[in-house]
Amino acid sequence: MRKTYKTNASGQIETVVVGSLANVVILQTNAVLVGNGTPYTPASPETLTFEISGTSTSRTIVFELAGPKGVYVAHPAIKVGDTTYTAVASTTLGSDTSPASYEVDIPANYSFRARISVAPEGGDVDVSGWAVSQ
Repeated sequence: MRKTYKTNASGQIETVVVGSLANVVILQTNAVLVGNGTPYTPASPETLTFEISGTSTSRTIVFELAGPKGVYVAHPAIKVGDTTYTAVASTTLGSDTSPASYEVDIPANYSFRARISVAPEGGDVDVSGWAVSQ
């Protein structure tokens, strides 16, 4: 697998993955309460690109990674389209009308999750995406 970057027509930087099939990853589905969601644990190193959406008017999502001992700690992700490549470990962004996408590298046999730390207001939250081998 090869990862390259290109500038799209809007001037945003996009990640382009060549030579690998993507795995669908569902981290949260129709979530309306505080919760851990479903962690994703790849057998080999992978890059996960995921989108936060849903009908809620507010939400707080924390990105976390757990190693072999299973203890989750904050783990920064890069917002897709952010030309400064600023890493964040949580976000309040993402809805059906304005989805927010992030990218994170996950080491082999580590678990990544998008934990809802503050209950969504006015609707639900979905977090899903695609993972590719590095």
